[in-house]
Amino acid sequence: MRFIYIICLLVAFAVACQQGSSGAHLTRDQRWQVYRADLQTQLGDKYGAPVPEINEQQLERGKELYTSLCMFCHGAQGQGDGPTGKSLEVKPSALADTLLASYFSEQARLQIIRHGLPGVAMRGWAGFLSEDEIVAVFGYIRTFVHAQSEDISHADH
Repeated sequence: MRFIYIICLLVAFAVACQQGSSGAHLTRDQRWQVYRADLQTQLGDKYGAPVPEINEQQLERGKELYTSLCMFCHGAQGQGDGPTGKSLEVKPSALADTLLASYFSEQARLQIIRHGLPGVAMRGWAGFLSEDEIVAVFGYIRTFVHAQSEDISHADH
């Protein structure tokens, strides 16, 4: 079973690295505008719907999944500085970035985890993870933003 899991991870990374660089010629802000408009279209009225908080068990599962699947690109603390991410033409998003978190709705960020983003290495996980696992990963990622927000508010005082 562990062997199959490792093979799936390797295939996922190979697919992610072959996504192409069509997003490379756009600035980060331009990519975000395109992605947000597309996500608003995909999600319709659900775009602004909140995502409920997750419990401690889900948070722990999200951490496990993030560590095994996301950390290589996005880094241990969600700063976009993972070892694989450093070699990509379009660098991974800093998931702890409060600006990024406020630019996209929670539903949009869940959709990104589900289906990935075109033109960059961010692949979708919907065919690999269950919906509960995707929500758990999102819940764990949300802790990065909360920690970053607290750091900023403490620095202001």
